[in-house]
Amino acid sequence: MPATPLPPLLQGRRVRLRPFTAADITDTYLAWLNDPEVVRYSNQRFVRHTRESCERYFASFDGPAGSANLFVSLRVAKPDASERGEIPVGTLTAYRSLPHGTADVGILLGERAVWGQGIGLEAWRLLTDWLLTTPGLRKLTAGTLACNRAMLTVAERSGMQREGVRRAQEMIDGVPTDIVQFARFAQPAAAVAADAVQSQSLIADASVSSASSASSTSSASSAAPANGRACAAPAAEPAHVA
Repeated sequence: MPATPLPPLLQGRRVRLRPFTAADITDTYLAWLNDPEVVRYSNQRFVRHTRESCERYFASFDGPAGSANLFVSLRVAKPDASERGEIPVGTLTAYRSLPHGTADVGILLGERAVWGQGIGLEAWRLLTDWLLTTPGLRKLTAGTLACNRAMLTVAERSGMQREGVRRAQEMIDGVPTDIVQFARFAQPAAAVAADAVQSQSLIADASVSSASSASSTSSASSAAPANGRACAAPAAEPAHVA
């Protein structure tokens, strides 16, 4: 089954989502990607972006390899009510795996003037709610650094559940930092819970079998403690995705 394309427009109360186009690669967009505060919690902070690098990234969403994925322009009405039109304030992405029925979602809220106003949360809900209505999509995922409090809030308030932690996965200001993984399922919670119980039963059976086998070759085992830690967030951390 082919991937469902993003509609020409998804309209929220304050936000509008539409497919990102080549015309959206502007000086403003480049400035977001090269702003250290905007990309503070993103691996984009290690890259100096140019118009050419942005054009290559945009092209990756075309063709057989990228056609299932979505690159979305996030827009709001102009702040001056007397002016018509809208302005771009960020982007969202959804990397879909059609065979597995999953989509990994991300957001960049580039325009600092809208930080802390709930724009990111509204846009996130609008896109993820729509994704979960598309045929074949059964699960959404997202991950963020443990010190990115704004993104943690967006994930939790949009109905995603914490699914796991990758301990000390990335470095922030010289500190090994956890990545928190989130998920949201399209099917009812009761069905997910039933599947989880069945999975745990299978894991338990496998563990018993493995332990019985191992007992003939080893009389002791040891476990290393998890050494991941969340980085300390700055006192005035911007809510740049909320």
